[in-house]
Amino acid sequence: MQKILILLASLVLTSPALSQLRSPFPSTVKGISIPNTHAVIPTKIYRGMSPLGSTYELRVFGITDILIFKTDSQGDVAQEIDELTSFDYTEGQIHHVAFPWKDFPSQQLACEQVMDALRLLKTIFTTPTKSIFFHCTVGEDRTGLLAGLFRLVLNPESSVRAIFERDMCEHGYGGGDPEKPQAVVDAIRGELTPLFLSMASLVKKGALRWDRLDKKLCRSLPVVPASGFQCEPKDI
Repeated sequence: MQKILILLASLVLTSPALSQLRSPFPSTVKGISIPNTHAVIPTKIYRGMSPLGSTYELRVFGITDILIFKTDSQGDVAQEIDELTSFDYTEGQIHHVAFPWKDFPSQQLACEQVMDALRLLKTIFTTPTKSIFFHCTVGEDRTGLLAGLFRLVLNPESSVRAIFERDMCEHGYGGGDPEKPQAVVDAIRGELTPLFLSMASLVKKGALRWDRLDKKLCRSLPVVPASGFQCEPKDI
């Protein structure tokens, strides 16, 4: 406890402001104040905004693994890894998938990165002693896509639209965040939503399954129109 208090004091004194990018959605998980934190699978899989500056909460809560699902555009990923290490997270507990929110080099590569993340979530889910917190920057777009696809792979009979609304729109995906700039909303609709729908289509066809998280499937992604899949601003 003394070590944690010393580290907290250091963070307050030396850490720069995290970013002006911040989710307006509050945490729904008791014991974690990190914005936009929600249980995907209670006691096992959690999602949220970047915990930089509050990673100690995850350690105290009992989270064993962290997935940083974003590119290191401003050095914040390296800073988070340092912070996690200071709270005794080991290299094997910190996972990084450098997934961009737009300007994908290719849909295939983006799909393969999502597949890597899904494989990790499956490993954590099926390991009794483990739990995980995954995030992007504000926990809305990339995090929402990953949460939605994990839910669909786990429950392939579920409605894609229902998952899109519950796991994505409700937590600020795309236009679901009323404070998100329209240019960002447009970029999400243009790249991230089509990727989600293409991978969801693979699930519905029975190709992408819990027992077949195969990156080879990314070589021939179906083209699925994104029309009709837009999030309306949510009340906060």
